[in-house]
Amino acid sequence: YASFSPYYNGTFESGFYTEIAALSPVVSLVPTKFSGTLKYKGEHLYIDLGNDAQYFGAPSPAIDKNWEKLLTGMENEALWPDDIVSPDVLHTLHCLNAVRKLLDSPYYYNHTFDAHNRARRIHIDHCLNHIRQIIKCHMDLTPVRTMYFEEMNTEVGDFDQVHMCRDFGRLNKY
Repeated sequence: YASFSPYYNGTFESGFYTEIAALSPVVSLVPTKFSGTLKYKGEHLYIDLGNDAQYFGAPSPAIDKNWEKLLTGMENEALWPDDIVSPDVLHTLHCLNAVRKLLDSPYYYNHTFDAHNRARRIHIDHCLNHIRQIIKCHMDLTPVRTMYFEEMNTEVGDFDQVHMCRDFGRLNKY
């Protein structure tokens, strides 16, 4: 699946030797302005999603539908059924979705999270650790400036920055 070569590491744009080689034609870069910046209107804090779909917040059918569209059933499907292989981005999204649902356990599971349930706790700890490692591994170096809000006498990061991203939509169509 991966074309291992100690002589060529690859690039973010062309793919790395540790990745699924068959997916390298799908990899393309797209400048992406992130949404979700914290903003103030007077003394009220809110999240500016722009035109982006809402993936977080109080549980709702609309948010769940956005997650379903994002994962499009790929979460449990394999690209090669005989070997059950899928790109790690799908596993990472599964983990993020699991943590999201945990925050609202009564809504999703009709009970609160029981930290003493060993299997559930291990799964969530695994997911958080995986997300931590992915963030460190990809180490986005896009600068984030701070904005001063006089009404609140505070600074907040301006996360509405343009990042150079791989085009997830192309993988989703694949």
